[in-house]
Amino acid sequence: MTGLRRIAGAGLVVGAVGFALSGALHPSSSADTLRAATIAMLAESTWAVAHWSALVTMLLLATTVWILVDAGITHGSAAAQAGARLTILASLFMAVQSAAEIAAPAAREALLAGEEAPLVTLIEAMQAVGWPALSAGWILVALGCGRALAPRPIAALAVVGAAALA
Repeated sequence: MTGLRRIAGAGLVVGAVGFALSGALHPSSSADTLRAATIAMLAESTWAVAHWSALVTMLLLATTVWILVDAGITHGSAAAQAGARLTILASLFMAVQSAAEIAAPAAREALLAGEEAPLVTLIEAMQAVGWPALSAGWILVALGCGRALAPRPIAALAVVGAAALA
């Protein structure tokens, strides 16, 4: 089990780096409207790279939490077990959402023309569900596992970080 814990620990560290990298690469915009900001961001060269990084990170985190469950970290805590399952599902859901974002630049022309862009609408809906679910899952894992996962200050930091996702 110690080997699984080490693998999961490495996965959590790499996942954190993946989140940071995805965020750093993600384009931003100071446009006044969501539509204008979306149009501007979709034109940026870092759009696809940021979302490929996010997709890989989400798959890594889903796998890492699965390993944590197999290593017995969630054993004995209904909150941790529920959180782990929610985190796995939400990570997979957000990986699909990231794949949709990789395809989103194809909708830029429709947005520029003032037309509807169903893919962009789908992405917004997926984010409205996926980020809060992922946040809730990680919070349940951190609170439910307690010291079995990490020292209390680290677990508290995990809760704060997870809450920031929502």
